Amino acid sequence: MDVARTLLGILERTHHITGRLHTNPGAPGVALLTLGEVNVWVYPHEVRWDSGHRDPRTGRPSCVTMPHTNLALVAAQVAARYKLQAGTAATTGQR
Repeated sequence: MDVARTLLGILERTHHITGRLHTNPGAPGVALLTLGEVNVWVYPHEVRWDSGHRDPRTGRPSCVTMPHTNLALVAAQVAARYKLQAGTAATTGQR
């Protein structure tokens, strides 16, 4: 959970993105960050988020997974995804 807090702090300070941290006592070491429409799952050894694309074969959403050894890089990638989602919502009228 420290990783999730640190990641959220980087997103807030560096990228001006606010979000909420959710935890589940039944799943220690796992956290969910909700950043608007973008969900970021923080696991003990990796961070995962929806890429915004679908697998053409299955039609299912695909995810990006990165180790959390460099949280600044992870935050930059998550911020790019967040801004892409925000731009798409603004141009399509979605919330």
